Amino acid sequence: MNRLIIVGNGFDLAHGLPTSYDNFVDYYFTSVAQNLGTRYSHEDDLLRASTTIGNFKTFNINSFEKFKEAKEQKLLRAEFNNSFFETMVFQKSENWVGIEELYYNTLTSIVQDQIRARTFLDMSTRREFSRKARELNEKFDQVKTHFHNYLVSEVKERYEFRTLQEFIGPFYSDYHTFNPLTLKLANIYPLERICILNFNYTKLANLYLTKGLQSKGSLCINIHGELESQINPIVFGYGDERDHAFYLLEDLGIDDLLVNIKSIWYHKSYNYWQISEFLKSKPFEIVILGHSCGMSDRTLLSWIFEHKNCVRLRPYYYGGIDGFDKLTINISRNFENKETQRKVFQFDQALVFPSGQLNFQNRTK
Repeated sequence: MNRLIIVGNGFDLAHGLPTSYDNFVDYYFTSVAQNLGTRYSHEDDLLRASTTIGNFKTFNINSFEKFKEAKEQKLLRAEFNNSFFETMVFQKSENWVGIEELYYNTLTSIVQDQIRARTFLDMSTRREFSRKARELNEKFDQVKTHFHNYLVSEVKERYEFRTLQEFIGPFYSDYHTFNPLTLKLANIYPLERICILNFNYTKLANLYLTKGLQSKGSLCINIHGELESQINPIVFGYGDERDHAFYLLEDLGIDDLLVNIKSIWYHKSYNYWQISEFLKSKPFEIVILGHSCGMSDRTLLSWIFEHKNCVRLRPYYYGGIDGFDKLTINISRNFENKETQRKVFQFDQALVFPSGQLNFQNRTK
């Protein structure tokens, strides 16, 4: 039996890596405040700010909320240069999936009247849609670049990546069936190959591949790319091609509307081919660690969950019963065939996500 392990941002966070949306936003505004404390001004493609206060450093601004309070108290002046970033920070998204959904919703809003009317596009309207899409994509790329640079300078170069004992079981325990009537393990099958499908931009998950399993053909696929890589660039966009608006975006025939669709980026590396070969090779079970299974990855996850070789899906959850319910609902949205969902989706309330090192202590190099 093979095992596919889907790894999301919660996995990195549990290992003490500050890779969340809030981590990035707070870091950015802290850096801006530090510049104001030394140079009295700051400007980049996201924001421009200034202050006339000589002892600005003493206000100790170390988060977006404190930055916003300082602006409200007229301790500084600030204006956004990037309207997408402005909307992003004020909507207070829970995670990066929310940012990808914001991008997609903003993209579809450009052509929403056309989507409703489904009328013929004249040339001037097409040019206007293309211009607005390019403008949005440019702003989105600016945010992506800042996030990439943050991960390189503040995570990759500052933190020591280590495995944690709590996560060894989900990776390497033997495959077994479970009898719900006797509450005991039934058949036990040795684990043959594992494939780690890493949705994170760090290579932390790669550390869980032992040399022994690598020699048996096990592998780690960084499906969303790698930091500072030309051959496997980071993928940050939207990936729900089952959404009704997506079909209409395709039908409009405007390339600028599709440049940040994830399936387009998947073909810029061998990642998609590798995961396809693994899924076809033998029956497999799925283990989910720290991935929310949100809509922005639905195209890829639906293909995997409903693959004919998938025999079981086991997600680890966190956040108590509310987290249990939310993950259940998200996973259900990824199944188009509900009969397949009932067959393979075995949600065990005992699969509590390991707590790891959530306090970030003693992690820096």
